[in-house]
Amino acid sequence: IRFLILDSYDICLLDRCSETSRKHKAAHETLLENNPNYPQNCNSPENLEGVPRRFVGFGGAVDLPQLEWLEDSLRQARDRGERVVI
Repeated sequence: IRFLILDSYDICLLDRCSETSRKHKAAHETLLENNPNYPQNCNSPENLEGVPRRFVGFGGAVDLPQLEWLEDSLRQARDRGERVVI
């Protein structure tokens, strides 16, 4: 068995410097594009339905290098016949 652990708060507003963090900037831009309540009420899913309700300030996302690592790790596990827990 292979265990893979992701940082689901890699891209987020939390604990990131709003002036210098590239990951904070990416979270900020994502929220601006997807949550009409942001930035005035960044944690509100009001008027968001279904999947878009995930775009709130206390949430996070996985960055591209992690997704590439995940894809590579899953490919290796498949090639070796390993089971994977994510």
